Formats: sequence, structure tokens, C-alpha cells
Amino acid sequence: MRKLITFILCFCFANFINAQKLDLNLIDKLVKMSFVSMDEYMVEGYGFEKLENKSDERTSTYARKYNNDYNSTIIIKVLNPKDTPNVIEIFLAKNFNIRDVKDELLSRGYEYNGSNKYGGIVYKKRKSVYVISKEPNEVGATQIMVLTEW
Repeated sequence: MRKLITFILCFCFANFINAQKLDLNLIDKLVKMSFVSMDEYMVEGYGFEKLENKSDERTSTYARKYNNDYNSTIIIKVLNPKDTPNVIEIFLAKNFNIRDVKDELLSRGYEYNGSNKYGGIVYKKRKSVYVISKEPNEVGATQIMVLTEW
């Protein structure tokens, strides 16, 4: 009986243990970073793989799969509009704990601003805005947009 209880507890906490965290310090740096130096920073510094962008030269996309598990994948797309700070689009696979992201935003001084008309949950601090999708998409990934009001 003791082994059965241990097995059940291990199974229940397996997803918790495998949950990944989003590095908000990295995201803050990407918003302000020069588009030219970003590839080396993301690939060499953080271990992301650069994905090919066929349609837009002002967009860079990076992916990182933790422990060879697709459920622990993060995709970060950096859009570099002219004369404004970068816009960051993030897709977090299902092993990421979105509640942890929201809690960290609150602990960093972001305020919950309700939902926007597109169904995103909005957190704002000065001119920085995080919009987190309420529901994961069809493959289980949660989208986060990071914008700076200009």
C-alpha cells in the first residue's frame, strides 16, 4: 500500500516538477535590445535555436526545448517595428506554469488591468504591457505578447 501511495504522489507531482519558468529578465532585455546583436545573445547566451523567417526581415524567431520535451518548449518571436521598442511574442508549451508568470509580474510591480477585447489578460507597469491569453491554443501553448506603449 505504501508503494502505491508513493507512486500516485510521484505521478501527481511529475508535472509540477517538470514545469518550466519564463525568464522575465530575458524578456525585458529583448524589448530594448538592438536587433543586430540579438542572434548571438539568444543562441550563445541562452541556448535558443534560431528559426528561419521566410517572410519578414524585421522578425526573429527563437525556440528552446527543455530536456528534449516538446511540452517544455518556449518560442520567442521578436518583432522590430521601425522607430519603436521591440514587440515580443511568446508561446509557452503546456509544462510552463502560467500562474507563476502572472505571480512574478505582480511581484515586479505590474498591475492586473483586466481583460482586453481580444480575450487577453493584461498586466501593466508604466509603459510596459504583458498580454497573456486566457486559454491555450489548439496545441496547448499559451501566448504572451509584450509591448511598450510609445
